[in-house]
Amino acid sequence: MQAEYLVTMANDVAVFFESVHLATAEGVTAADSVPTESGPYRGVAAAVEREGLQHPLAPAVYLAASGAAAHIKNYWDPRMRSAIIEIWRAGGSELSVLAGFAVRVLANMPAKAK
Repeated sequence: MQAEYLVTMANDVAVFFESVHLATAEGVTAADSVPTESGPYRGVAAAVEREGLQHPLAPAVYLAASGAAAHIKNYWDPRMRSAIIEIWRAGGSELSVLAGFAVRVLANMPAKAK
């Protein structure tokens, strides 16, 4: 896979989830928006919360990062996931902040959960 293609895809996924969750962020409290272990966020929610606690995020950003990470985890080929993680580890300067956070979450998940 070409790195540029994967970065573009990761950024597009992040933009989609950002638009979905930030558009509905009004009136959402932190308690209401912590990702849960159910639905499409299953398997990445704990990782997002763990990573986010090191860098406090707005509630909608938790949801957007969870959605982007879950999408990459569930729908990308394992080779694509490995490649985007390697791009992120190499500096990932072309990744958006949100895409970088989603990839960071995936990179720090236990191997069996990826």
